[in-house]
Amino acid sequence: MLGAKDPGKRLDINMYTHGHLVEGVKKLPLNLLDALRAFEGSEVLKAGLGAEFVGSYLKLKSAEWNEYTRHLTEWERGHHAGLLRRAPDPMHYSFLSLAANALTGDKGWKPAWRDASPKAAYDVVIVGGGGHGLATAYYLARTYGLTNIAVLEKGWIGSGNAGRNTTIIRSNYREPGNQVFYEHSMRLWEGLEQELNYNVMVSQRGVLNLCHSDAQRDAYARRGNAMRLHDADAELLDVEGVRKLAPLPRIRRRPLPDQGRPAAAARRHRAP
Repeated sequence: MLGAKDPGKRLDINMYTHGHLVEGVKKLPLNLLDALRAFEGSEVLKAGLGAEFVGSYLKLKSAEWNEYTRHLTEWERGHHAGLLRRAPDPMHYSFLSLAANALTGDKGWKPAWRDASPKAAYDVVIVGGGGHGLATAYYLARTYGLTNIAVLEKGWIGSGNAGRNTTIIRSNYREPGNQVFYEHSMRLWEGLEQELNYNVMVSQRGVLNLCHSDAQRDAYARRGNAMRLHDADAELLDVEGVRKLAPLPRIRRRPLPDQGRPAAAARRHRAP
C-alpha cells in the first residue's frame, strides 16, 4: 500500500479450486513446503517480522513438515493399499539364509532395493553414488527425515573409492578435530549392517602401523597419546607385542615399537 502498487483485477473465486483457470495469476502454495519456501523468499515479511522470528518459524514448521512426510495419510492407505500389499518382502540376511542359498546355487536371493522410477522434482539431489553420496542421502533421511532425495551415479552404485578398493576404517589421527570426527564415523560403521539389513563386509579386527625409524616411532607415540586423550583406544607395542598379534612379519632389523588400534576395521569391496 505504501508503494501504491496495483493489486490487479478483483477475482471472487476460490483460488485453491479454480485458480488454475485464470491466466497470468500467481498460484497459491499447494502444500506447507511450498508455503515455507515462499515465506523464506519474501523480503517484505523478513523486514516486517525480523530475521530472527523468520528463522525460528521456518525451523519449527520445517520440522513439522518432515514429521508429516514420514507417515501415510488415510487417502494414501485407501488408494495404494493394493500396491503396498504387492510390494516384495525385504531380503533378510542370516546364517540360515546364507547356507540355504549356498546349497541352491544362490537362486533364492531377492532384490536388495526397489527399482524406483525418476520423479519430476526432488528436495535434495546428490551427484555421485559412492560411499560419501550414499551416506549423505542415508543420514539426511534417517536423522532429518528428508526422504525425497535423488542420488545420481553414472556407473554402478557404490562404485567410488570405498567400493572399488580395500578400505581401512580407522580413526588413528592426531589433530583434535580429525580424531573426534573419524572416531564418530567409525562407530557409525559398527551398527550399519543391522540398520540396513545388508552385508557391508566390515570386519573389526584392528590395524597395526609399523614404524621404521626413531623419528617415526616418536610421531606414532605422539599420535597415540592424542588418540587416548579423546577416548580412542591405542597402544604402543614392542617387537614381542607385534609378534603375538601378527606372527607372520619377519622382523630382522633393530627392534622398534609399533602403534596398534584395536577397534579399527577392514572393509572388503567384494560382497557375496
